[in-house]
Amino acid sequence: MNSRTYIRDKKKMVSATQWASGAIPKAHYPLFKMKGELGPAWRWRAAVLKSATTEYRLLVQVRWDKPNYKAWLAVLIGLDWATIARLEIHPHAGLHCHLQCPDQGVEVGVIAPKGVLFPRHKAQHRRKKEVKSETDAWEKALEFFRAQTAEVGLLGI
Repeated sequence: MNSRTYIRDKKKMVSATQWASGAIPKAHYPLFKMKGELGPAWRWRAAVLKSATTEYRLLVQVRWDKPNYKAWLAVLIGLDWATIARLEIHPHAGLHCHLQCPDQGVEVGVIAPKGVLFPRHKAQHRRKKEVKSETDAWEKALEFFRAQTAEVGLLGI
C-alpha cells in the first residue's frame, strides 16, 4: 500500500486524549524516540485509529501565537511505525499535506515525510489559511484522515 491508500482507508477512533501542553508521551505517537518535547505555546491531542485491517496513530498540534497547525498520521506496518502524512497550515501557505511518495511503498521509521507536497509548492492555495479553535483543528484532522465520517478528504486525496 502507498500513503494515499492509507489516507483513504476508512478509520474509526478507538481512543483519544484531551488537549494538553508539554511533552507528548511516546505511547501517543510511537515514532518519537522519547517523549516529544514541545514548547509551552503548543497544544496537542492524540488518538488511536483503526480500520478493518490497520492500526493508526493521529497527533494534532496547534500553536496560536504563530499560528501553526500540524496533524500527523502514523501507520503500523508489521512491528514498525511510519508517518505517512502531515497535514499543515502556516501563515504563508494554505492547507497542504506532506506525504511519503504515493507511487512507492511506505518506508517504516520515517517521522517527517518529505516525498510529496500536495498541492504542490508553487500551486495557488485556495484553502483556508487558519484554524479557528482546537475543535476546528481536531475536526480538520479527522476529516482529512477519514476518521469516522469523511468519504473524501479536504484536499480530495
